[in-house]
Amino acid sequence: MTHTVDANLTSNWRERVVARSVQRAASSPRDRRSRDSIARRALRPTTKMVHVAVELAQERGLDSFTVQDVLKRADVSIQTFYRHFDSKDELLLAVLEEAVTAQAAEYRRRISQLRDPVARVEYVVKAPFLGRIDRRLSPLIVREHLHLMERYAREVRAADESYRELLREAIVDAQDAGHFKNVGAADEAELIMALVLTRYHNLLLRVVTRSASSEAEHLWEFCRAALTRGEDG
Repeated sequence: MTHTVDANLTSNWRERVVARSVQRAASSPRDRRSRDSIARRALRPTTKMVHVAVELAQERGLDSFTVQDVLKRADVSIQTFYRHFDSKDELLLAVLEEAVTAQAAEYRRRISQLRDPVARVEYVVKAPFLGRIDRRLSPLIVREHLHLMERYAREVRAADESYRELLREAIVDAQDAGHFKNVGAADEAELIMALVLTRYHNLLLRVVTRSASSEAEHLWEFCRAALTRGEDG
């Protein structure tokens, strides 16, 4: 994770923060602010807290900072924190979503330079394995991802959406060019992402011993065979 938080982007964690603030305002008859006004006020401190949490995760690892560490650096009160996040886990969900969104944006930038639509799908499938893997931080991200799945399965799925959508779009583009004609792009993206996540987790947690590049190549060969099933030749 080497990115900053863009407060102008829409995201699932921001939507949750705003929805909670709007609901709170609705319970107060004297609060006549517009939704936009409520959103701006809620997102100023929360975006700052997520930004700080990203910084601390880069410096120390996800499990090596506390809510108090975030509040101190962000200069935000604990009352403000709990007004918008139920727990540190909810804050980590936002950090996870920011990480996935930033990485997917980088993948999108890179595949825009590839002319072959099949090569674009290949790149998206392989990309998590081909970048620089931080052997200190990445396993912590994986463990936190699995930990959050226990209580926040839907939210974690939403946090992963930007990668899933990029994969779906790449498959659709390939289909428009005459490839992968017998499959549904959304269903294939769902299955491939689940496979990519599982193999990536296993690699970082050292469950599998092959190299990242070998894992990427094997995974793509498997996915290509699935995407081209039923086609002549």
